[in-house]
Amino acid sequence: MFFLLLKDIKAFDIQKYYNTKLEEGLSSNSVIKHHAVIRSALKYAVKSKSIKENVADFVEKPQKVEKEANYYSKEELKKLLQVSKGDPIEVPILLAMNLGLRCSEVLGVRWSNIDFDEKVIKIHHKVVRIFDDNGKLTVSAQNKMKKMSY
Repeated sequence: MFFLLLKDIKAFDIQKYYNTKLEEGLSSNSVIKHHAVIRSALKYAVKSKSIKENVADFVEKPQKVEKEANYYSKEELKKLLQVSKGDPIEVPILLAMNLGLRCSEVLGVRWSNIDFDEKVIKIHHKVVRIFDDNGKLTVSAQNKMKKMSY
């Protein structure tokens, strides 16, 4: 691992980091998020007078790429329901398919979130995968959900 002192970071170093991440296969949208964090941290360093200028302002961040969504056709959905019939994954598939839930939201559904009398499912939890600094995968249940408006 390579470290630089805060005062020694140059725009070139940040640009090289972005290019390396892109070459490693990270999406440009993810690198844009890295840019936001780095820029924010350096902005705070300027504010606290640890450095004179925010060198992240001089770096070219990648262009945002709109993801093209892939959807199942009616035939593919029918096939998926046929092959999952009776399998433990059948209910999560039905929840995702009929309610438009993300995988993390489906995995976070608890019995206590289902009101059978009112026929309502409240989505208050999600289960996400997290990689630690050593690349080890862990699973985490979280109560913080995205704000949705319709």
